[in-house]
Amino acid sequence: MTFKNYLNENQTLEESSDEIINFINKFYIPVSPKFWEELFGVKETFAFVSMEPYRASSLIQRQNKKNQISAFTDYKSTSIFWGANDLEWGRRGDDTVIAVIKGKYTLKTSEDSYSEYEKAGRKWIDPNSIAMLYSIVNTNKQQKMLYDTFVSIRRDIEDLVYSKYDSDFINELNNKDNKTKQKVIKDYFDMSYEVIKKYKKELIKISKNKTTTYNEIYVYDYEIKEFIIFTDDKDYFEDNFKDELKVIKKYPFVITDKINDIKTTIKKYQKLKA
Repeated sequence: MTFKNYLNENQTLEESSDEIINFINKFYIPVSPKFWEELFGVKETFAFVSMEPYRASSLIQRQNKKNQISAFTDYKSTSIFWGANDLEWGRRGDDTVIAVIKGKYTLKTSEDSYSEYEKAGRKWIDPNSIAMLYSIVNTNKQQKMLYDTFVSIRRDIEDLVYSKYDSDFINELNNKDNKTKQKVIKDYFDMSYEVIKKYKKELIKISKNKTTTYNEIYVYDYEIKEFIIFTDDKDYFEDNFKDELKVIKKYPFVITDKINDIKTTIKKYQKLKA
């Protein structure tokens, strides 16, 4: 894979390098559609995105692009229906818009994978948060598998990086010239993907595990099939989210205050082949 594959065609190295170096300094794990397609093949699915209403425009704009977004395909906890204020990582909101999308995907995990989003469209897994949150005493077996896999990948990447560069050099990388930055970034991607290949079986197993809360899947090159607006006050929503409703109405949509309507829609798409 060439270095060009690592960078979005609309984003230069100068625009993205500082962001990438920040992830490198924390030994985050990069997830690139190009690499995942080479390792696992192209895979498609129906998925669901839960978000606050003002995020609908952003979701629409990102259609048919390599930019990855976080979605889910399965759930046990209905807390996922209470919205998110960011397409990249979720937090609960009040009035919620749930989008049904169909697209390609890279990583799929049975639990939250604690990722961060790079402007170029890649996802970066935060193994430090996984280590902190999934190493507690009452961690279930699905979370333990995430912990074991991603913490091991991080450790192996760190070992490879430090076999070539010393820690002071990595810590000062932001102060280096662009040619040096480019070389180290390319090396980091190469080393990361060399390590990830060794964990292919574990990543496949993680993708097949049943969730205990809700799963996470990174979807790209997607199209929106329909929207569900989940609110207990339809009049309030229509008065306060006029701009959002205007873009949502370009697609099939329903407004409901019943969780069962969401469950029924999700179940319908879960039965379909993408």
